[in-house]
Amino acid sequence: MIRKNTLGKAFGCLELLSKSLEPLSEKEISALSGDSISSVQRTLFTLEFMGYVERSDNAALYSLGRSCLPLAYSSLVRNRFLETASPYLVQLADRTQTRCDLALLTDTEIIYLARYTSRDEISNLHPIGRKWPAALTSSGRAILSALPDEDCVDILKRSQLRAVTNKTNTNKDEILSLIREAREQGYGFQSEEVLKGAASIAAPVRAASGAVLGSVVIGGTPDRFETKAQRDEFFRALVQTTNAIETQYF
Repeated sequence: MIRKNTLGKAFGCLELLSKSLEPLSEKEISALSGDSISSVQRTLFTLEFMGYVERSDNAALYSLGRSCLPLAYSSLVRNRFLETASPYLVQLADRTQTRCDLALLTDTEIIYLARYTSRDEISNLHPIGRKWPAALTSSGRAILSALPDEDCVDILKRSQLRAVTNKTNTNKDEILSLIREAREQGYGFQSEEVLKGAASIAAPVRAASGAVLGSVVIGGTPDRFETKAQRDEFFRALVQTTNAIETQYF
């Protein structure tokens, strides 16, 4: 298997560190990866030498290193979808006085490309590069709603879902119903399923071929999304933005 060769082990190690909120020890990386301690040590030695991992102050724990940052920058600065969407997201955030995100689907998860806040909002959250299960998020449900039903079912089957708040819905049958509902109404919705005190709606963005590029998200406090009338008003602003992005992207 690819993950068992030297390159696969290195990327697997970086992936584990990227998903962990805390630095990891050699023993923890070994347990999570299934590789032996000696194999993990060899991988970490190379990655540390190249600056892709760094040791904590006590030298026993590892986290991602600063050499990862130029890779992230290069990926973002060359992303045409992000470049095209950015000015429209800035306008949307100011017009709706909310925060607006741009997200992509990667296998069973969504990953955030950008976040823009209104001039009156100060955001303490910096989700760029953050992943969430697509099934739990409005952005993921919006993207999945633009895919054929059989693709949605397959992604849901392979998704690993766990409750992160007391409102997280992990019932895959119910989530599939929510995705189908999003397909009918044009937007995905969630309230406090991934973060307490946060709700959002999202609409998909398509390329000329019909392929789904990602989604645009409007987020804020749950009280701003309580009623269908509130969500529909935000949806109208969303559609104007996604249409503009699609026209410019073509």
